[in-house]
Amino acid sequence: MNKKLFILLVLLCGSCLKLLAQEFQTSLIIKDRFGVLDTVEIGFDQQATFGIDEMFGEDDIGGIPLENTLDVRLGYLNFNMVECLDGTVDDLGEVLVQSKKAIIPINCNDQDLYREYISLFVEESRYPITVYWAKEDFQTDCLFRSFMSPNFVAGWFDAYCGSPTCQPTPQSYYAELFLRDSVYYECPSGLRYINQFSDTLNSLTISLSAQFSSSLAEIESADINIFPNPVEGITRLVFTDYLPEEAFIVLYDASGKKVFSTRVYQESSIDLSELHAGVYVYEIVDGDELLLSGKIVKI
Repeated sequence: MNKKLFILLVLLCGSCLKLLAQEFQTSLIIKDRFGVLDTVEIGFDQQATFGIDEMFGEDDIGGIPLENTLDVRLGYLNFNMVECLDGTVDDLGEVLVQSKKAIIPINCNDQDLYREYISLFVEESRYPITVYWAKEDFQTDCLFRSFMSPNFVAGWFDAYCGSPTCQPTPQSYYAELFLRDSVYYECPSGLRYINQFSDTLNSLTISLSAQFSSSLAEIESADINIFPNPVEGITRLVFTDYLPEEAFIVLYDASGKKVFSTRVYQESSIDLSELHAGVYVYEIVDGDELLLSGKIVKI
């Protein structure tokens, strides 16, 4: 069967399953450097825990060696214990759970802000990899701030730990799941886990989140234009149908280091002439809200 057709069918089946089981369930399909595919399931339910929940079809496979093919697993990390040492995390210590399915506790009716995490583990030798999902599944007020990242989470942003082998493309730092349907990771993440069988796994972070107060409709109505892009010196930022209260644009270089930040208004001119030529990741935030992220090219 054509691999693209197979991926589409699995994603469609995942969308159907979520209607028959817990509150939310969807599929992630991972393709490795050899073209081999594997599928895992993520989701949430108010009755779920961060352990193995047999009622949701979770099985603890942490004691089973990896198969001699692509064998992607899900688990949970204590991010309070993760630190970057010399640009990389060589050993994440104990991973609490390993399973092909992870259903976590989220209550979409809770008015408190939340963000919960799932770690996706891929054997380092399998990189580069591509991860596919159905973006329509995340286009709800409950999940529209969900994202995937090769980094650990340090707040409302993610902090890059660095890869020992290569630098990632800016597009892979922060993949918003409701805006795109795939992401390509050329580099293993700097979050490395060595299991009891001496397999070297790298962790991607999946955040199921509606942490910020604006609804999906409000964010989509905040039309933001940045032009010109690519830019040689000065670019302009214009908000349409949105009045920022305390907005900033922040730029990060290829290593994830913040290199530029300035306050922006409904219409602003931004002088980037002091930056070196290259591709930068930008984030536009207003107070506690991340309005937009993307890339800008300095020439």
